[in-house]
Amino acid sequence: MDMKPTAQGAAAADDRPYNDILIRFEDATFRVGSRTVLHHTNWEIRRGENWAVLGPNGAGKSTLLAALAGRIPVVAGCLERLAKTVQPDAVGYVAVNQQYTLAAREALAADARAWAGLDAGGMTVADLLVSLPPADQAHHIADLLGIARLANRQLDRLSSGEWRRLLIVRALTPKVPRLLLLDEPFDGLDRRARQDMTGAIETLIRTGVQVVMASHRRDELPPGISHGLHLDGIRVIRAGQLSPDALAKAFPTIQPKISAHLPVPMVPAGKTPPVLVELRAVTVRYGRSIILDRLTWCHRRDEHWAVLGPNGVGKTTLLRLIAADHPQVYANDVRLMGRRRGTGETIHQARAPIAMIGNELQIAYQRPITALAVVVSGFFDSIGLFRRPTFAQETLARQWLAAMGLEGKEQTDFRHLSCGQQRLVLIARAMIKAPTLLILDEPCEGLDWENRHRVLARINALANQGQTHILCVTHRVEDLPACISHVLHLAPNGSARQETRKTVAAASGALTNCAANSLQAGRQDASFNPPGVLRNGQPPHAG
Repeated sequence: MDMKPTAQGAAAADDRPYNDILIRFEDATFRVGSRTVLHHTNWEIRRGENWAVLGPNGAGKSTLLAALAGRIPVVAGCLERLAKTVQPDAVGYVAVNQQYTLAAREALAADARAWAGLDAGGMTVADLLVSLPPADQAHHIADLLGIARLANRQLDRLSSGEWRRLLIVRALTPKVPRLLLLDEPFDGLDRRARQDMTGAIETLIRTGVQVVMASHRRDELPPGISHGLHLDGIRVIRAGQLSPDALAKAFPTIQPKISAHLPVPMVPAGKTPPVLVELRAVTVRYGRSIILDRLTWCHRRDEHWAVLGPNGVGKTTLLRLIAADHPQVYANDVRLMGRRRGTGETIHQARAPIAMIGNELQIAYQRPITALAVVVSGFFDSIGLFRRPTFAQETLARQWLAAMGLEGKEQTDFRHLSCGQQRLVLIARAMIKAPTLLILDEPCEGLDWENRHRVLARINALANQGQTHILCVTHRVEDLPACISHVLHLAPNGSARQETRKTVAAASGALTNCAANSLQAGRQDASFNPPGVLRNGQPPHAG
């Protein structure tokens, strides 16, 4: 049944004056597209309270924040705003769909400039922000989050983590709001950036800004978060002051039982070449800014690689070079499956043995299309579905959706799924053709505890079948698949360091233990730094 926030853990709130209430939901129901969600929601936010909105993927966390921001309608019951400071035009709001909208616009403009041979001319970070007075609180937060040093960076060259930090600073201008809504603010951030983000949120709370944030990870909740609202996809099941018991219920630590069974691919595995990817002294630069500096690197058969490094060092750029989605690939010696890019192959031929999942793909799919059609499109490497699939293709796509825990979502509009559910659909799309090389850019971003385990289990099972090789980027060691055998570290100066393990088994065991210990402790590990070893009598390459 529904529970009002004062019903559990916050009984004393009833004794406080009515004018302490800032926002009240009373028997409220919301509409997203043609659906009504979160029926009969009761919730109050009072002065001085900072809330975490918790729950699994698809529970309605982003919907609730969007309702608070005035972005979606309340179609039954009521939403009362009892102070001018919490009217929609005075509320700060940061959500991933804002990043997708802005990034999609800038990506189109950047592609046009790139193919025209222009390096500059795009909107910069400074263009997006209102000028910040030196003594302004927002200026202090911008400096804390490292946005000040990015002032002249073009938006299309921001990493996912840099985008997230920029949008938070943008929400504080031209005036710092009294209520700030943050939807998964830590996604895409490296360890240092997560620490800075925690400090920024704590600073805002200390200066009187009330924060309501959605999160899937316990270690992301800043100390200043005092209350929790737990959703289960249909209704509010708990609301009140955060306590160890409430946190334990919201963030389970017992590993879910997930079958390792995978749907059988339609096409038998072909012969894998001895070298899947080879980069020879690859340099990527924008004007005077060098992203990759003479990087030499090989991904060989039977290897599974992780690419690590802080925000902005070029991890996604590297993946785009390999996935035939970066114009500077033609100015470099990049070889895929033994063939140099730019020697007469078509884009379709280059992409045929590859599948990729990342934020850019999720941005590209913000269009009217069903979840089933998105997965089927993986057979054709298309953004959208432009041909009629066979019965066998549709059947396999349904099996992959079920394997991702999305049975029953086949005909749901992709845009109406939660961000985490969208990520699961796109992972199914990438895996459906059993590619030779599976490129994963933050595959666990936006996923709850159970779905992170589900995705990692599927990645490991696919790698263990022997025909698919993994190339994975992540900022969290606990999100590394256990199959990872080699690590490429990228540094801010454009250089790189490669490290390997003597056997796949040794690397898998080390990663599995590290991830298990980290998850069991409910925190991220400080670092992952396996020792380098010699390969064929030679030291690891440096870029």
